[in-house]
Amino acid sequence: MKPARAEDEARYWYQYLFNMPRGVEALTQDRNDICGHIWRLWSPTWAGREAAFAATAPSFENPDFVDVVIHFYRHRFGVVPGDPQYDATEARLAAQPDITAPAVVMQGLDDGVDPPSAADHDRPHLTGPYRRVVLDGVGHNPPQEAPEAFAAAVRSLA
Repeated sequence: MKPARAEDEARYWYQYLFNMPRGVEALTQDRNDICGHIWRLWSPTWAGREAAFAATAPSFENPDFVDVVIHFYRHRFGVVPGDPQYDATEARLAAQPDITAPAVVMQGLDDGVDPPSAADHDRPHLTGPYRRVVLDGVGHNPPQEAPEAFAAAVRSLA
């Protein structure tokens, strides 16, 4: 919950919006508008972005879409509790145990919300074999934007 630099916090504008009644209303009134804008911010250079958005947009009409999205972002900021059945797991994760399994972290260089930074190299709890892959021309969603590179990274862990 430690604030990031102002430049980084500004990229999270929609997360703050979803913590206010105005954000609920924006998402309720025109899901495609706000979700499309966020989608473009996440992956500004992805050639398949618009087609993938068009294929995904019908899922926004799910009757519980707004409630799930709003709860997710409010839970993320600690405004609402999570599902009590996960309390024990959440407590274990909050302790930040070391992860000894091999890990690969993939980041898109063009991510408009959470771009890679030098600080991303600091992974003190990943104590097993660790590799970071930064993909040029890829935004916020490497598995969808660069499926071959993603699959190769997963296979490299075997």
